[in-house]
Amino acid sequence: MIRALDVARIIFFYILIGSVVLFSPLGPLPSYFLIIVLSLIFMLVSGIEIRPGNPVVGTTAATLAMIALFMIIYAAGGFYIDGLRPDFANALLWGAVLQLFVATGEELSFRNYLFADLDKTAGRKAAAVISSLGFAVMHLPSLYFLNAGPVEAGIALITIFTASIVMTVLFIKAGILAAIGFHFAWNFLQYHVFGFSHMDAALEITKTGFTLLNGGIFGPEASVPGLIVVAATLAAVWYYYSRKERKTAGPEK
Repeated sequence: MIRALDVARIIFFYILIGSVVLFSPLGPLPSYFLIIVLSLIFMLVSGIEIRPGNPVVGTTAATLAMIALFMIIYAAGGFYIDGLRPDFANALLWGAVLQLFVATGEELSFRNYLFADLDKTAGRKAAAVISSLGFAVMHLPSLYFLNAGPVEAGIALITIFTASIVMTVLFIKAGILAAIGFHFAWNFLQYHVFGFSHMDAALEITKTGFTLLNGGIFGPEASVPGLIVVAATLAAVWYYYSRKERKTAGPEK
């Protein structure tokens, strides 16, 4: 059962990191470095250890999912490719550094602290749902500032919630590096390779057609193909680990 003190601590942490993301004058890299430090402090106070794990499955799953999503939207006419940016190397380098900080900060906070803390008191299923709802809600300001329509915003929140469940499963089964690997690869490919957002990317694309197909300025999480691909990724990751555990357990006697 969740105690009032546990709820208060988690809400305080949530407000704290939300304030850093929204109001910090430090810039993205120092802000996410601060989130990493805050997450480690709260983990220390709560007696939660870091489970490093293996990043391979998470990174691979996100890479395959984002490539599939790029190809689906392109084949359906959701954008056309203008070409490669002349300064694509700088975009890739900056993107890699930025998304490493973002993925590490958000996964330490939402998975290795919030989920792990709730897991001890509320149980695994409730912890996964509550922490993933918090993760989705954290994206509301971005949806607002980018003027996402109500339908696209709704799809984006469901997609982000589902992606959070994917990263929670990866954290449970393979440690925090698996969740960070998924988060990093998804964001890096989406924002800095394929150019699905307003950030500098290796590719220059022009979106065409309905925003429900390409997600508009927010990115493919706000699209129907994005929701379908993330749901399929959750099913694939769940199946992978279920099959792996059955093999490890061996035949029933």
